[in-house]
Amino acid sequence: MKCWMYHKEHGGRIFDDAADAGEGWQDNPNFDEPAPDPEPEATLSELRGIAKELGIKVDKRWSRDTLIEKIQDHGDSSDDN
Repeated sequence: MKCWMYHKEHGGRIFDDAADAGEGWQDNPNFDEPAPDPEPEATLSELRGIAKELGIKVDKRWSRDTLIEKIQDHGDSSDDN
């Protein structure tokens, strides 16, 4: 997957894959701060469990993105109360 990578001496460049970049390249253009650790993505079953705990009636055909949207919508609607 194409991605931007940055180097202190060579600036920014698009690579076909981050593994192709080599030493000294990073995905964060901010060289004074370490690149943030990516948060692990919740699995479909974890998201279904979270939705059920929140009282959301889960349709097993929902995609991961739909579940995330429903969970976020639930959180937004509970903030209004």
